[in-house]
Amino acid sequence: MIKKAKSIKNIFDEIKDFDLVITNDAPLATALNKLVNHPRLGYLAMTPRQIASDFAGIYMNGIFEKSEIMLSICRDSGKPLKLIHGLLSKIYDMWNYNAKLEFLEQYLSEYEIKILNMLKDYPSVETAMENFNEDFFVSKKIAVVGEDLFTLLDKEVFPRKSSPAAIFDVFEESAYKIDKTFLFSNTNSLVDNIAGLIENDIAGQTAIVVSPQSNFHELIRIRLKEKGIKIEEKSLLSSNMTVRKLINFIEFSLNSDSADVREFAYTAVNFNLNLPKEFYNYDMGMYVGLAINDNSIKSLVKISRDISKLTYKGLLEKLSGLNQFILQEEFHTAIELMNLSEVKINHDNFESLKYFLREIDAEMKSEAGGVIFVNALNSAFIDRDIVFYIGLDNSWMKLFPEKDYLDRNEEEKKNLLRFQILLQQGSQRYYFVRNISEYKEVIPCYYFSQIYGRKINNFKDEIFNPVIATNKIKKANYEIKRKVKQSDSIQTITSLSPTSLNNYFFCPKYYSVSKLLTSEHAQNMTRGSLMHNFAELYFNHPDFAIKKINEIKNIMTDELKLFNSNLNSDYINSEFDIAIRNVIRFIDSQNIKKVKSQKPQSPEDNLLMRHFGKDKIYINTERWINDTAGSGIKGKIDLYYDSTIVDYKTSATAKKESAISLQSNPDVIKMEEYQNFDFQAMAYLTAYKTNEMEKLFIYNYLLSNSKDYITDQEITDKNLVSIRFINLNFFDYIKSDEFINRLIQNEKTEKLMDKAGKFFFIRLFDNLNLSYEDYFNKEKLKSRVIETAVSLLNELNLKYSDFGNKRHDTFIKDCIVPIGETIFKIRTGNDETGFLFKDDSDKFVSFVKQCISEINEFNKSVYPFRPAFGLSETCKGCSINNLCIGNKIWH
Repeated sequence: MIKKAKSIKNIFDEIKDFDLVITNDAPLATALNKLVNHPRLGYLAMTPRQIASDFAGIYMNGIFEKSEIMLSICRDSGKPLKLIHGLLSKIYDMWNYNAKLEFLEQYLSEYEIKILNMLKDYPSVETAMENFNEDFFVSKKIAVVGEDLFTLLDKEVFPRKSSPAAIFDVFEESAYKIDKTFLFSNTNSLVDNIAGLIENDIAGQTAIVVSPQSNFHELIRIRLKEKGIKIEEKSLLSSNMTVRKLINFIEFSLNSDSADVREFAYTAVNFNLNLPKEFYNYDMGMYVGLAINDNSIKSLVKISRDISKLTYKGLLEKLSGLNQFILQEEFHTAIELMNLSEVKINHDNFESLKYFLREIDAEMKSEAGGVIFVNALNSAFIDRDIVFYIGLDNSWMKLFPEKDYLDRNEEEKKNLLRFQILLQQGSQRYYFVRNISEYKEVIPCYYFSQIYGRKINNFKDEIFNPVIATNKIKKANYEIKRKVKQSDSIQTITSLSPTSLNNYFFCPKYYSVSKLLTSEHAQNMTRGSLMHNFAELYFNHPDFAIKKINEIKNIMTDELKLFNSNLNSDYINSEFDIAIRNVIRFIDSQNIKKVKSQKPQSPEDNLLMRHFGKDKIYINTERWINDTAGSGIKGKIDLYYDSTIVDYKTSATAKKESAISLQSNPDVIKMEEYQNFDFQAMAYLTAYKTNEMEKLFIYNYLLSNSKDYITDQEITDKNLVSIRFINLNFFDYIKSDEFINRLIQNEKTEKLMDKAGKFFFIRLFDNLNLSYEDYFNKEKLKSRVIETAVSLLNELNLKYSDFGNKRHDTFIKDCIVPIGETIFKIRTGNDETGFLFKDDSDKFVSFVKQCISEINEFNKSVYPFRPAFGLSETCKGCSINNLCIGNKIWH
């Protein structure tokens, strides 16, 4: 059973007559002090650290902050800030659990002991706690609340010699029962309801308890912000927009040798300076020499170029004159604390500054009076009337690693006690949980099983008093006007990836489920992703990749086997060998112009490059789409160069060019009810559509020519499938010189050109009077070409005999039919390359926008069961058909 925790008011009633109450829970101390309603000398309740700080103020010559200590030791040792920060964090952690510095050396290395000895030269709050003298209390009557929750270092401030402290438990003898738990079937319904229940008049009374490991915190915070609800958050220096702008400016300036005006423009905007777009393609030197008329822009350019000559203080002084660019005092303090004020800016000290801001940070003045978010992993008491408990799954369980200096069992007992206290905070408590996730029941936090001495498998257990959240939730102090929503999205979408578009066209219901799974699943490492990793490594570091090729194959094989131990290692290794050789062969054959990144990047998603510590040098690989065409498409390109998009596939079978052309075209897919539709080629070509006349999309099927390698045949390029995008409407293209020249490559059709001239072909195509869809109907197209050609030739008084034919039907077969066949071949992509055209792309954009519009509408209600073409065949191929009540197999 859950132990009944005393309320903050009950604890106050028990200890209010003491001179001092010691608790290691800071929110509890604050809450107890707020309840004091008469004048008194000093606080009623204090934490050990607060007591030690007061003690140090009297008995010690001042104490150092942790940040000061860290920076001083960093300077004295000459070691990087990151290393010293890590070592000191470890030592402080050990100190907290062992109370005495002298006990720590047995757990430390020789170098760590050296840092420990340096630490002893800097008195701190921890020093004051370890050396605390209880004479400081004089003759105060002292109470301790929740003794079991203190660390050994905390307990150093307890009185022992004179009058021992009175000990008060935080629990009563009775048990606590959860009144009601609301079970939600999806995350967004849960989030929507919290946002619907909280208004600004109660925001200051409300707390939301959530695990930082879940996605609930950010989703709820966004929804509350959108609604205009006040949130009481720490304002950190690293999150301040002005500080971020400064950091971005320094980073740009230190890496701006090859920057153009477009890149500088993004930085200048931070200073409210707008550069004319007509100069975006200029290099900075030309722009400075020819085009700058704005003195503010001139000043910013000069500051940027002189960055390495400036000290941090000098930089801030120069920037302060630009459009009132004023930095918070806390940033100036941080610079001084790091002794950087008079230091010239360079890459090393700038990296240290960024690390300091990211890891140590500094709290700025925060606005109070709103909803607070409480960390479920390290909290107990909450001084709020209304408390929402979100999730309550295993992400609420704090896990302790095995450490020599830590009594793991003891710490887990403390956390179990804190968990029970936490569940009972506030006078109004609302428990909101997901009961289903990924088609499985969510398992409640393991603490529940420990408390009740039996396995608690789901939230339908009687201990939760579960309620399925489908009706209005009536709560005291709330004016609830809306029902629980069953929405699968929390915001309007503006773009789709090709995969999401495929899923939506397949069936809106399947899209909604796959979208949920994608957001909640970690993506397993697959053959495809591993090969993408290698392709990016080889493109950026070819010589290194060749040198390490065997090690790379072994790493990839081992990684794949983590997810399926039954795989044959030799077989997988040989597959990777073939795929790797195809990647190398392709990249080496293309004479690619590599475009350098402004600054080498650490590719977080590339397992191989992380393993070998290699940075991404060129921007050609794994490139996010910048949708300048307004297509509504998002995604990442495997390789981009010279108007060419490359996508690597690990399928052993390559698609035909015509299949890709047809299966990328929504109109044809609907017309022909193609089941194997795939919008990727069309999507990426459309998203990258520019004023260039042509782009090329290449699928590289890395295993489709395996036989060539296995049988030692000549290696062919049959693994490469190309799609040409022509930036003309199809109707305009067939009247182009390129297409007409293609027609007259047939010597019999060439006779038409000789006798009737080019204008004959132009008139022929102008008079076909076919719809967009008709060009995909081979027989109708051929028939119309024959009919129109014969009519035009009659107008020109030309007969079949004029072209050397003895029979009319032979003339039609040899000279006219090839025209229709060539048009059809190009229209359907059944050639050396596939073809897509501007009007295909324009129709595709309309199709994508229609899908996005529908999705945003369905987000407000329910996604329909609408399999592509309304066919049961579509449902048969669906991975969720056994869960789908609307599938066409059953109806």
